[in-house]
Amino acid sequence: MDEDAGRLAGALTGVEAVARGTVRVVATDALGVSLAGPLAVLHRENPSLTVELLATSSVLHYRVGEFDVAVTLHATRLPQFSTTQIAHSTHRVYTRRDDPQPFRRESDLEGIDAVGYVPELMDFPEMQFLTNLVPTARTVFRSPNIRAQQEAIAAGVGVGVLPAILGDTDERLRSVLPEKLSAQSTYWVTVSKAVADTLPVRLVLTRLTNALDALPGVEVPDSTAR
Repeated sequence: MDEDAGRLAGALTGVEAVARGTVRVVATDALGVSLAGPLAVLHRENPSLTVELLATSSVLHYRVGEFDVAVTLHATRLPQFSTTQIAHSTHRVYTRRDDPQPFRRESDLEGIDAVGYVPELMDFPEMQFLTNLVPTARTVFRSPNIRAQQEAIAAGVGVGVLPAILGDTDERLRSVLPEKLSAQSTYWVTVSKAVADTLPVRLVLTRLTNALDALPGVEVPDSTAR
């Protein structure tokens, strides 16, 4: 109602509508920090707009008020939400930069110590890239949080699979056989249809798309890029 009133006032006075209110954004734990800066400056450009950012890779409950915009690794087909592909993300195998092992061939990874997820706590089994890329690895450290895994790899615990948005930007790490050992996942953006056409949500979606397009290892389809 506030959005409609603003548009009506703008039409009557000739003054451009102002984005106001709060937009709650949910993003994966890998994306959260990378999106924080671009989303935060929206307030500087729109002083009446507040953005709430929740970084989590847990399954959403799709309850009213849980979020306005969500960037997730899965799609929903619930009628009250609109869901579309927004980007593709590359995942690679990483080790600490000063690891003495050169890893010239895949056989060099046989039986190696590795960092991965806790199987029974994985909401998305398709994210178990370690099993596919390094099938003989021995997982010696597990965490449901991808940033905890990143820190363990940097500490020299073992190799692990990270999205390139984390691994390629961490100077403590180097990729292992990137031309052979890589995989892709899809990011989906889900928007509550009740707010999809409001100015604040449109601004957030545009900023999200532009921010994703600038991240390493992330590809935004031409039909989505703005």
